[in-house]
Amino acid sequence: MKVLATILFTLFLLGCGGKELSKEDFMKIKSGMTQAEVVKILGSPDKNDRAGSYNGKSMQLLSWGEDIEISLLGGKVETVTYKGEELLNPAE
Repeated sequence: MKVLATILFTLFLLGCGGKELSKEDFMKIKSGMTQAEVVKILGSPDKNDRAGSYNGKSMQLLSWGEDIEISLLGGKVETVTYKGEELLNPAE
């Protein structure tokens, strides 16, 4: 029984262990990309919060872990923040 529990736990951990994301991964994100384009590069975010609207456009905040955030305005990337450092022009 302990062996089965160990195998199941190991499989669970492997399933939870997604790609380790780095600053280089986030440098691939360009201003104006859609959420679908971002998810294709980085995988699904851990958190997807709707933050209201601005000038009639919806605002969202996508988060991967505690250090990585991407804000969307009208469904398009506005800012990319990695470990508190805003990558001011993610298009470069």
